[in-house]
Amino acid sequence: MASSSTVSKYSPRIYEEGRSPLQNRSMNHNCYLSKIGKMKEGLGLDVWRKLKESSLGVFIKLAEVSYTWSPAKVHYILTHQLAVNNSHESENIDVDHHAFWREMEIETTSDGPKYTELENVMDFSKTWSKEKRMMVGRLILLSVAIHGIHHGSRIPLPSAKRVFDPNGFEKHPWGRVAFTCLVNSVKIVDLDKDSYTVQGCVHALLIWLYESVPGIGKLYGLRRSTRTGIPLLDWQSTQKGIKMNELIEDEYSKHGQVRVKHMVHVSEDHMYPEWSDDEENKDPALDKLINDIVHDCLPSDVWRVDKTVSMGRKKTKS
Repeated sequence: MASSSTVSKYSPRIYEEGRSPLQNRSMNHNCYLSKIGKMKEGLGLDVWRKLKESSLGVFIKLAEVSYTWSPAKVHYILTHQLAVNNSHESENIDVDHHAFWREMEIETTSDGPKYTELENVMDFSKTWSKEKRMMVGRLILLSVAIHGIHHGSRIPLPSAKRVFDPNGFEKHPWGRVAFTCLVNSVKIVDLDKDSYTVQGCVHALLIWLYESVPGIGKLYGLRRSTRTGIPLLDWQSTQKGIKMNELIEDEYSKHGQVRVKHMVHVSEDHMYPEWSDDEENKDPALDKLINDIVHDCLPSDVWRVDKTVSMGRKKTKS
């Protein structure tokens, strides 16, 4: 990669190399694919097949295939993250949900259901119409795959109410919601505890690592022989720990550099997601980083000298 004569100011690492408070923590998550698998019997094969064809069908397919979750690799990513300030908001939907919540025997109508409540619904909803069972299935996918929350936590009401509009649900940018949940969760990890929990679709972080660093993908990712074109479904994964020093030496020996795919190559006009952000929600250092990656002028030693950075938390509208 081309070098720059002047070191540009990019987002720094949050922690110095080897000094992250997360370094010796254990990682937890709530995006268990086994929870999704319970829908096949709980809601019926007709609902399972229909959801498989829906906008969230990728999670149904992932639950069906052989796949190994590897927290150690995701833990490595989190201990080497950059300090970036950016936030996003989405509009709410106005619909009366109270009657259906009571029918599902949800304890409250002021928020969305818990996964544990939806498990109970599967036990007594087998004679419900396909449309209602689809609504329950979508709620389960929101809890497990999109928000990735604890089984005793409630789905945010704005997300839960979208199941009342099937067509709108299919068109909603759930990938953006899942990404925002994941990133926000990473940024507010409680460092004072012996373990930490990441919400959202943590599997996306693991697959992103395999896709972005070909050397890691080749050695540890176990790419499937038949590809679907959907990265989340194209890797079987392994739990083998990354030997980073050996990987770097091997990459330099064979390729003269550590190969990294920074991003999907698109035109500069379409470089950013079309999120309606105000200027105050943008991070100039991140903007500079993206631009220099696109124009191939990112210095290779820009993060060699690292300092711990204090991350201020922004308040977001609910």
